[in-house]
Amino acid sequence: MRIAMIGDTKAGKTTYMAMMYQAMVGGFKDFRLATKDTGQGSELLAEAWGIRHSKYPAMTSQRALYEFELSHQRRVFFDFLWSDYRGGALHDRSTEADTAALHADLRAADGIVVFADAERFARDPSAVARHARRLTASCEWAIAQHSGGMPLPVVIAYTKADLIRGRQSWAAAEQPLAGLRSLIASAPGVHDLSVRIRCNRRPKNVHIPVLWCLSHHIRDRIDQLERERSQWLERAGRARSEVGLVEWARARWNGTESKGDEARAHAKRAAEVAAQMAPLQRPAMELGRMIARDLA
Repeated sequence: MRIAMIGDTKAGKTTYMAMMYQAMVGGFKDFRLATKDTGQGSELLAEAWGIRHSKYPAMTSQRALYEFELSHQRRVFFDFLWSDYRGGALHDRSTEADTAALHADLRAADGIVVFADAERFARDPSAVARHARRLTASCEWAIAQHSGGMPLPVVIAYTKADLIRGRQSWAAAEQPLAGLRSLIASAPGVHDLSVRIRCNRRPKNVHIPVLWCLSHHIRDRIDQLERERSQWLERAGRARSEVGLVEWARARWNGTESKGDEARAHAKRAAEVAAQMAPLQRPAMELGRMIARDLA
């Protein structure tokens, strides 16, 4: 699975990555996250330590790709890729390679997290209108590339939520991306979520974007495996219904597989698929419950 993260300069993407990782690496309700590259993990934790001491990381200067492993009760059961881009990749002509890489990742993305600086959006909605249009256009293009065979979760993450006070300010902050929210909500196969995030000494909701995206694909993977298991069991049942002494003798005479052999082979394949599905079922159920509770 691939998750693409987009947003303008100073939207808080790099800060979010650090705070999200610190929250998840230590364990969050039996779920843990780890980087396959231990050096990347150490860098994220160092940045998180700085944030908690009011020292925020520099803006992303180049594309970064993180390989993560998600575990439940210390058992790894799902891995995924997360791409981070500097904000200028959405529009700077001087960074054509970055822009091309961003579009390639959006095209291949199984989940998208859109970052919006809530404080800036609320303070001057007209000033961010052009940026909001770029975000909307990028997401619209990515959704159009989506095959529709698998779910595409899209999160709008409003950062710096601790700087916004009152309903009117939040209405102003959310207005520039109203078109994007409508686009996401109406697109077939696309799941939408808006979440308010705080990434300071007391972070809030930093776990939701990543776990919410993953929950859709873990559930979809279970559904795929269940369909495959049912198909093998159905084939096994059809083969059993044709088992008979004459059929068995003919198969032995011709040196071919008997219907009984065929039924056992299909049943074995169904059992193998069930074994792939089993490690995902309990984590998926607990993950769904946890996210539903945190979003309530």
